[in-house]
Amino acid sequence: MGDIEMRVTPANKRLLVEELGEVPQEPEARSFILPEEAKQSSEYMRVVVKAIAQDIETLTELEPGNEVVVPSHLIETVVVGTEEFKLVPSNYVMCIIARS
Repeated sequence: MGDIEMRVTPANKRLLVEELGEVPQEPEARSFILPEEAKQSSEYMRVVVKAIAQDIETLTELEPGNEVVVPSHLIETVVVGTEEFKLVPSNYVMCIIARS
């Protein structure tokens, strides 16, 4: 039996995304040094939109391929079989990144 390609369409006002990386933040001034494993990860994640749920009406300018910033703790990981998908509620898009 050959491999079957899975197509995922987000629902319930969610976006299917691919993580691009953490949004860098200004380092805090500290009077002591923390080990690398104790450092806190970024609060926000830069992602690219792969698909958009059809029930989203408020983000009319959002299209697949757009880069957006979302809170990293709100990215939901869904595993179907051996594939992993990242979803985020559309109302948590902080901004759309435009490149000029």
